Amino acid sequence: MGILIGRLVNGKTKLDLIVVPFVTILTGALTAYLIAPPIGAFMTFLGSCINGAAELQPIPTGILLAVIMGIIMVLPTSSAALSIALGINGLAAGAALTGCCCSNDGFCNFRLQRQWYFKFYDSWYWHA
Repeated sequence: MGILIGRLVNGKTKLDLIVVPFVTILTGALTAYLIAPPIGAFMTFLGSCINGAAELQPIPTGILLAVIMGIIMVLPTSSAALSIALGINGLAAGAALTGCCCSNDGFCNFRLQRQWYFKFYDSWYWHA
């Protein structure tokens, strides 16, 4: 929203170097001020649903949450920030931690296995 309003203001005055960043930052801050409370309330509601589901059905919810957090680890978003924003705790936080650890362990094992394979392949096949 801030960028759109900043583009509308761009080129209108001789003080664009001062006016455009000010308008862009002000518009972005006002938009965030208006949008943040509903998003925060939704994230809190979603986190309480996740915590409640983990207490009612711990094994299926734990497996599902671990898989989802493992997938989130691959995305460019921060899985820790998402967990904090959702407010997950207790059993759900443990399941999320398990998913993150398993995901990282899988990446590490894949990398080591790949390095070992190419090291063995290069030394045995090409130099024999």
